[in-house]
Amino acid sequence: MDESILDRIPRLERSVHFWRGTSLILAAILISVLAMGLGFGVVHHRATRAMDEAIIRAVKQNKVAAQAALIQAQALEEAKKKQRE
Repeated sequence: MDESILDRIPRLERSVHFWRGTSLILAAILISVLAMGLGFGVVHHRATRAMDEAIIRAVKQNKVAAQAALIQAQALEEAKKKQRE
């Protein structure tokens, strides 16, 4: 502590300048990482939602096909009964 306050001012100003620049760079990196995470989250959500909708559509189509097959089987059964009589 032999140096006077006036001698320490330039070093303190350099330190402030360094830490201001460092914190701005770190803030920019943080914002970039958050933005990329948000972007990937939105893309993942859209893909998942599209996949869910496709699965629901396929299930509905299979249900309709199963109902049609059931109706066809019932009609075939009735036709066989009529032939027996």
